[in-house]
Amino acid sequence: RLKREQEEAERALKSSQLAEHEGLTSRETHDPHMIEKFRSSSKFKGKLCPMCGKDLFPAGMLVRIDGHDDSIYHFECFTCTQCKSTFDKSYWQYQGRPYCFPHYCVAQNLWCAGCTKLIDTEEIVHAMDRTWHPGCFICTTCRKPFGATNYFEHMGRPYCSEHFALVAGSRCARCT
Repeated sequence: RLKREQEEAERALKSSQLAEHEGLTSRETHDPHMIEKFRSSSKFKGKLCPMCGKDLFPAGMLVRIDGHDDSIYHFECFTCTQCKSTFDKSYWQYQGRPYCFPHYCVAQNLWCAGCTKLIDTEEIVHAMDRTWHPGCFICTTCRKPFGATNYFEHMGRPYCSEHFALVAGSRCARCT
């Protein structure tokens, strides 16, 4: 009987989604791009804003991106892709588009799947196609962090091996 229960637990283990902890990795640096605000002048007559296609002169404020003269926009045109807010001194870029920092984090998926807060630590866990603070990537049942040990996924949730066997394996009423 015990052997049959072990075999059933092994089958459940094989048939369910099994994933290994990918460990802690260094996070990329997410440095902002710098912008410089300045007043339009006649030297920009005939040059067009890449966003709206209108002449840069006469206009109020312009912005120069990363110090490049070929990247000049109307101040009010160069906005966050998501919320349309303007930038003071810097912006973040993702897939060639400008973002304010909170929306850049959303675009980059830098929000913890456990606590839903911004991941602003040096270490980050990538697991189950999501990102986590190391202390938030824990067993659903016992709430212990996985550290360098393996985890098992069942119905979209991470489990340690002990609790995975309890939720995914079949047990008789006497054993539970």
